[in-house]
Amino acid sequence: PHHRMIGDDARREVKPVSKAEAQRHINGQIVSVEWSMQRDYIQSVTAWDGESYVDPFFCNGDHARRFAYAVARMEKPFITMSAYDSALKARSQR
Repeated sequence: PHHRMIGDDARREVKPVSKAEAQRHINGQIVSVEWSMQRDYIQSVTAWDGESYVDPFFCNGDHARRFAYAVARMEKPFITMSAYDSALKARSQR
């Protein structure tokens, strides 16, 4: 995804008040928006060009890392690797 400013400058004429309105000014699919401090217009968006993913599961290593930490923090992780399971078992037996 690529971060793009839209209405961040008071001199700019484009100050979309909805994701649909912002979409008309962006080439790509908007995946997130950032509102102005007064929350009266969208000042920037993160957009995806529809092609830039190299990895079939995550768009970058930081997102993969954050997902892994979120899973590891779960009380009962729904997905783990055998090495992780072994390490947890060894730790609990100390």
